[in-house]
Amino acid sequence: MTTRFEAAHRESDVVATGVPLMPSFGQPLSQPEARRQLQLPAERPTVLVLGGGLGLGVDAVAQRLLEPASDAFAIVMSGRNSDAEANLAALARQYPSRLRVCGWTERMDIFMRACDVVVGKPGGVTVAESLACGRPLFATRSLGGQEGFNVDFLERNEVGALVRDYELFEKVHATLSQPDVLAAMQTRAWALGARQGARYVTDLVLDLSWAARIKALPTEH
Repeated sequence: MTTRFEAAHRESDVVATGVPLMPSFGQPLSQPEARRQLQLPAERPTVLVLGGGLGLGVDAVAQRLLEPASDAFAIVMSGRNSDAEANLAALARQYPSRLRVCGWTERMDIFMRACDVVVGKPGGVTVAESLACGRPLFATRSLGGQEGFNVDFLERNEVGALVRDYELFEKVHATLSQPDVLAAMQTRAWALGARQGARYVTDLVLDLSWAARIKALPTEH
């Protein structure tokens, strides 16, 4: 008995599964439903700003996105960063109709589906989650190494880019103001997204374990 996973394993020592994500990324909500659940404006251009669990730099990024006049709405995830949350609270008072501040969440898929574009660090999980939700990612920082490879992947596939601080607003605004360009980027991102990575890994492990068990059975003579 040879499974398709066993055959693939023999052809190569590496099997691409996609990054294992939370189950909710397997079938993300539609944008209207995600916005309804978060009680967001139905038609307004929306940017999601991420800084990881520590909310690194999200207050500074939000400031750059909000200061110029724009009709875009920003959702900023402060994670567990109390200092950033305090700075963002002041911004929210200054821009009450353009900013929502959120802390830690287990349902990042809903926030990503509700937005139009994501702004954040190009870490592996963030890139995988953004693409799984069909959202372009504009990176504000890159530490090189794996993040550098991730930025190269985003730019090569036209689903994001590394953006300098001074050009962040212009880049995001230009993308949001061109519906056809935005839709094409989202379509490419969705096509690249791996939404079943966790399931694929589980199936691979179970199939290979089962095949090894069968091989270990005594042979009848």
